[in-house]
Amino acid sequence: MRHSLMTKSRYSNFSVINPLFCTGCAICVSICPSKCITMKEGKLGHLYPYIDNKNCINCNLCVRTCPTNNKIPLQNPLAAYAAWAKDKKEYKSSTSGGAASILSRKIISGDGVVYGCAMLANCEVQHIRIDDCEQLYQLKGSKYVQSNILNIIPSLKEDVRKERSVLFIGTPCQVAAVKSLFKEQPSNLYLVDIICHGVPSLSVFKKYLSNKFGKTSFDKISFRKGSQLLLEIFDCGKKIYSASHNKDLYYTLFMQGYTYRDSCHRCKYAQPKRVSDITIGDFWGLGKMGDCDIPDHKDGISVILPITPKGGELLKSISSQLNIYERPLEEAIKGNSQLQSPSLAGKRIKFFQMLYPLFGLEKSYKLTHIDNYFKKFLK
Repeated sequence: MRHSLMTKSRYSNFSVINPLFCTGCAICVSICPSKCITMKEGKLGHLYPYIDNKNCINCNLCVRTCPTNNKIPLQNPLAAYAAWAKDKKEYKSSTSGGAASILSRKIISGDGVVYGCAMLANCEVQHIRIDDCEQLYQLKGSKYVQSNILNIIPSLKEDVRKERSVLFIGTPCQVAAVKSLFKEQPSNLYLVDIICHGVPSLSVFKKYLSNKFGKTSFDKISFRKGSQLLLEIFDCGKKIYSASHNKDLYYTLFMQGYTYRDSCHRCKYAQPKRVSDITIGDFWGLGKMGDCDIPDHKDGISVILPITPKGGELLKSISSQLNIYERPLEEAIKGNSQLQSPSLAGKRIKFFQMLYPLFGLEKSYKLTHIDNYFKKFLK
């Protein structure tokens, strides 16, 4: 589906894509020959492209390259697998089954490089380049914040040009952005998308941390503990905070879709057809269709969907390192809503997003649910 392109005559700030559909990938920034595009915060802190009209040469390259403006090919999965790492240390240190980590080790062991999301100092969430297996720990764990991929684009293109094996792991829209850098996907570029429910902005997360703890820099921040949805914060060598997803405000807002980008509620990649070579995530709903003799997996289990023949070959090359079981594709799709359709923005979410710039996270959420608080008071 092609969305209507934006023009300077219709929009004074945005001139690449309608902001309702912009995923914030920043490919337009990287591709601009006059370097006149910058990313600036919108209403919920998400980043959008702004053009300096004085320096724009009207080449229209940003509009033509934008993955949202173009039809990115999608394909049905070839199969569905439930899997987790045989190596106990790898398994225990991973968010679900450790599939991403094993894929990364495979690429690096062949003199390749991996690009994935890391949480750096001062809570900066961005993609980084890894060419040493000892550094892969930086990519482990879920980060329920939108990652910035802008800084790694030049080195990714250079690694591809040098014919090194390159593995990029990101959200489907980020995978689509990387695809848009090339006329055809190079044979040495492997794309893995993470099943994504939507992305809060880094700005919102930092404001939440600052309001709650008075700072944004910590030893470690974790959003998952095995299959548990648990926010844990470590500082000065000890755990200073722990709360489940329904007890923590930021996590609650994330789970209910209040802090997603507008594009997340309209995501064209939230469907069975996928944009990458391999799709990975948590295998929710495992065993609900057909016989299932899979052993206990209390620390999480990955769903792996090979999409392209190249993805299938890559999965086959690591299968000896996995406990892997083929499952019905329909089971994988039914167990994960984001393999069916995007999270819709209801009236409460729209109301919250109107209130947030004025009242912040906590007050806006309470005002959005004031009717429920009143009913609880009456009871």
